[in-house]
Amino acid sequence: MRNLDRNKVYLYYATYATKTAITDASENVTGEYAISYNTPIKIKASVVDAGGEANIKLFGTELNYDKTITLERQFAGDIDENTVFVIDSPTLEYDDLGNLIYDYIVTRRIITLNTIVIAVTKVR
Repeated sequence: MRNLDRNKVYLYYATYATKTAITDASENVTGEYAISYNTPIKIKASVVDAGGEANIKLFGTELNYDKTITLERQFAGDIDENTVFVIDSPTLEYDDLGNLIYDYIVTRRIITLNTIVIAVTKVR
């Protein structure tokens, strides 16, 4: 199954890079971690708002997700459950510390022969 180019939109995804422990002023570990991501990559994919019986059966009945993204198989190795997406914003935005502001995280992914289908959940 292939997606028509007119049904695709531009979006960004960033894969997980590292996790570093946060320390306080006395250099004590706080128990929290700062997660960093690799440089975001701009791609074109089919994005569909969740809903309908086919999506629920595709990912299971207990899974909560907001949108599904359908990509070509070439992205199957890059995107996993630690990947974040910027879908609703047309440009990339960063906070004061230089961290990427993303709006969706991967809930689950399914890899088929020709495509990868990703369920994402909104975080903000």
